[in-house]
Amino acid sequence: MKVPSEHDILHRDLCIVTGGIIPDDEFTGANIPALAYAAANALSIDEIPEITFYSKGDFNSLFRLDFVHHDRKLLARVPLRIRYQNAFQIESTVATMSFARHIRGVPTPRIVAWNPSKDSPVGAPYILQEYVDNVIEPWRRWRAWSDEQRSQILYDLARIHATLLEPLPVPLQDVGNLAFAPGLSAVADLADPASYIVKPLQLRHLWASIEWRRMEPFIASTSTLHRLWEELWSHHRSRSICGSDIDREVLDLSDDDDDGSEDENCDLASFTAVADNVRIVAEDALRMLAQFPQYAQPCLVNYDYAYRNILLDSDTLRVKALIDWDDVHVMPFIVGIDFPEDITQFSTYGLAPDSNYYREGIFPSFPPDEYEEITGAVDADGKFAGQAEQGNSIDVDQRNQRIRDTMSRETYIRALQSQDGRVSQPDMWEVRRKVLKAHHLLTEGGWMWWSKREWLQMQASGIGEDTVNMNVCR
Repeated sequence: MKVPSEHDILHRDLCIVTGGIIPDDEFTGANIPALAYAAANALSIDEIPEITFYSKGDFNSLFRLDFVHHDRKLLARVPLRIRYQNAFQIESTVATMSFARHIRGVPTPRIVAWNPSKDSPVGAPYILQEYVDNVIEPWRRWRAWSDEQRSQILYDLARIHATLLEPLPVPLQDVGNLAFAPGLSAVADLADPASYIVKPLQLRHLWASIEWRRMEPFIASTSTLHRLWEELWSHHRSRSICGSDIDREVLDLSDDDDDGSEDENCDLASFTAVADNVRIVAEDALRMLAQFPQYAQPCLVNYDYAYRNILLDSDTLRVKALIDWDDVHVMPFIVGIDFPEDITQFSTYGLAPDSNYYREGIFPSFPPDEYEEITGAVDADGKFAGQAEQGNSIDVDQRNQRIRDTMSRETYIRALQSQDGRVSQPDMWEVRRKVLKAHHLLTEGGWMWWSKREWLQMQASGIGEDTVNMNVCR
C-alpha cells in the first residue's frame, strides 16, 4: 500500500476546514512514509498503517496511524516545521511521561518509539505513542454533567495532581527538566529513578508573544529557584532595554498617544524603577519560602494544566490519560499548587471593583471567589442549563459562571487536602500567594511588569527597606 505524503494527507483531511488552502505553518516537513515504517518497526508489525491527520496545536501536529489487521493504533506527535525543533524538548517530554507512568503510576499514553533528531529518515523529531480510545475530553461536556459527576472528576484529577506533587528522589531534587540518564540502554528499567536525571530548565512560553516562532526558548543554567529567578529577572530586564532606551515592542507598548493609555510615559528611568520593584517582591517571596522548606521540595509541575490535556473514560468518566507533557518541569511544590485553568478563567462582566481578583493584583492563579446564589442556571437534576435558555443578562450569566467555578475550586482544594497534608496548612496558602505572583511576574517578563506598575509600587512600599538586601537578583 502506498503511503501518502504529508502534503496529500493535509489536503485530503484539512481542505474542508481551510477552504483548500494549507498554510505553511500547518506542515511539519516529516517524511510520512518513513514515519509509517518507523511505527511498524517499533511494534514489530508487518503492516503499513492507514494514516490520517488528527489535530494540531501551537507546537505539534498529530497523526493517527491505524494498523487495521492487527487492531493497533498509534498517535504520532511531530513538531511543526516553523517551530523551534529542539532535541532537549523531545527527550524531556518522553522522560517525564515515562517517569510519571512507571514511577508515579500516573495514566499516560505508552511511548513506543521516539527520535529527537530531524536528521533521521523521518526528517523531523517525533514521538510515537499509544492512541487512547473510547475517551471524552472534559472541556466538551463539563457543563452538561451533574454536580456529582463533576466532583468525581475533580477528585480524580486532584489525586493524580497530588501524586505529581510528591517530593522527587534525592538525585532529582533540582529545578529543571527530567531527562534520561546518559548511556541508558533501550532495555533499562524505567521504574528505577536512577534512569533519570534533571537537566537545565527550558521554558518555551517565555518567548510566545514576541516573534516566538523563530526564537529559541529560555534555558536556565541553574538548579535552584533562587538562582532561576535571578536569571529570569536579568533576562527580561535586558530584553526590555534597547541601548539607552526601552524596547517598546518587547514591552508591548502602544505608540498611539491618543488611545487614552499611559504607555507614552514609559521611559528607561520609569521602567527601571518598576523592575526594581519586581526584584523587591521576588526577594520578599523567597524570604518567606525559606522559612517553610517543606514547600520548596522539588516535584513535577504542569505549566499547561487544562481540561484539553485530560482524557476521561467515556463510560466511567474516570481519568484515562493525561496528555501533552511538553510543559511539565521539576519545580518547588509551592509553584505546583494551582488549579486546572478551566476553573480559573472567567469574564470580568459585572465583577465588583473591590473583588479579591483586583485586590490580589490581577493574576491568573487568583480568580475572584463569589458565593451568592446561582440565578436560574441549574435544572432539577443539578445540571447547568444553557445561558441562552435562561434569558439572563450577560452580567448575571457571567456571575453565575464565577460562582460555579468557585464551587469547583473549593471542591478541588478539599480533594487535594485529602491527598496531601501540606495543602491543609494555612501558612501554605500565604506562601503560595507570594511565590506564585513573583514566579508569574518573572516568567512573563517586562510587559507584565509595566502593566502592573501601580500594584508593584504598592507591594514594594509595603514590604519595606529591611527586605531589600537579600541580593536575589544582582
